[in-house]
Amino acid sequence: MTEGILITNNANTSVVIPTSALKRLFKRIKNTAELVLLNSCYSAEQAKAISELGVYVIGNNAPIGDDAAIAFAKGLYTGLSEDKAFEEAFDFAMFNLETVGAAYANVIEVWKDGEQLNL
Repeated sequence: MTEGILITNNANTSVVIPTSALKRLFKRIKNTAELVLLNSCYSAEQAKAISELGVYVIGNNAPIGDDAAIAFAKGLYTGLSEDKAFEEAFDFAMFNLETVGAAYANVIEVWKDGEQLNL
C-alpha cells in the first residue's frame, strides 16, 4: 500500500499524510459525508481504504493532467450542485474529462465499501 498522500503545508514543505491517518480523519465524518474526492495522483489506494467507511471515494491510479483534473472536478461539482445522483454527476464529470484529456479516463477510480465500482 502506498504510504499516503503527499501535500504541501503552509511552510511550503512536503508532508506525507499516512493512509491510516486519512482513514481516521474520515471515520469522524462517515455519517455526514457521502462522497470524498481525492484529487491527487496515485490516490486510489487511499480511496479504497476510506471507502471502507461506506462512502463513495474517487481517487486516481496514476498522474492526471491539471486540465483534465479541473474538468473532471467542474463536471462533478456542477452535477452535484444541480442535485443529480452521484452516478449521473460522475458521468457528467467523465464527459468533461474526456473532452479535455481522453487519455486520463482510465486514471479515475470510484470506490465504495472497499470495492472498486465500474461506472
